[in-house]
Amino acid sequence: MNVSRLLAATAAAALATSTLAGCAVIDMIFEDGPPKDPEERHFEVYADAPTTGQLAFAMPSFVPKDATDIDVRLMPSAEPGYLLRYTSSKGFKDARCEPIAEAPPAAIDSTWWPDEEFAEAWECNEKRMIRPVYVSAAGDTVYAWTSDLEAADMTPDATPEAESEPAPKTTDGTPGAE
Repeated sequence: MNVSRLLAATAAAALATSTLAGCAVIDMIFEDGPPKDPEERHFEVYADAPTTGQLAFAMPSFVPKDATDIDVRLMPSAEPGYLLRYTSSKGFKDARCEPIAEAPPAAIDSTWWPDEEFAEAWECNEKRMIRPVYVSAAGDTVYAWTSDLEAADMTPDATPEAESEPAPKTTDGTPGAE
């Protein structure tokens, strides 16, 4: 009876070792693990996009609820990329986005992504995304993307030295005048 338990434990250990060795080989071939393929989804209307579950495909805040023919492509890797295309009779209007002089290229590509450069574009800081999202419109079709280039210098203007000093603290350690 002890021999059968010993054999079962040995077999389990051998299986675990070979599985871990296989992972180590994969990690040696691909420095960051195996590459992840881009994922792409199509939604006929805005309401079809997820609001729970896989929220990577949820609509950004600037997409109007009348959006149709929505395509989203994601590259979920160490160098993420995001593409979005939709149609809306409202076009693109979002006061939270700033117009920019020149739009950077998209980090990834798709068969439905246009080849030409965009003449007019905006930079939007979407809270759920690490990088800025760039948006351009061609008639009723709106395109949004992230770039693998660094975002434009978005540091605030330097504040006067007196304003940048920490506020004095009271004797109990809370901010305020002493």
